[in-house]
Amino acid sequence: MPRLENWSMVAVGSYYNPPELTVYNISGNIYNHPNSDRFYDGKVVTTGIKTINTDGSFVSFSGNIYTLGKVSSEYKEYYDSLISKPEGDFKPIYDLIKKG
Repeated sequence: MPRLENWSMVAVGSYYNPPELTVYNISGNIYNHPNSDRFYDGKVVTTGIKTINTDGSFVSFSGNIYTLGKVSSEYKEYYDSLISKPEGDFKPIYDLIKKG
């Protein structure tokens, strides 16, 4: 199963959109992708999130199921600095960020 390491969430869209319309992707270094010719170990990829599982793994729009390894230290520092922590549908992923 593909795994993302050193990952972070990336907001996609316009600053003019209301927060509830913001789309998030996940970017990080990919490992164990079944198409290793195109997605070799360590390659930086960004993928969309279709469904998030309670264990923090997620299904991309292409149908791949990804597991999340270690979060990017820079992203964790940014997340920890937020006064209001986002939760909602992304709670399983945010729980992984809190763990570090």
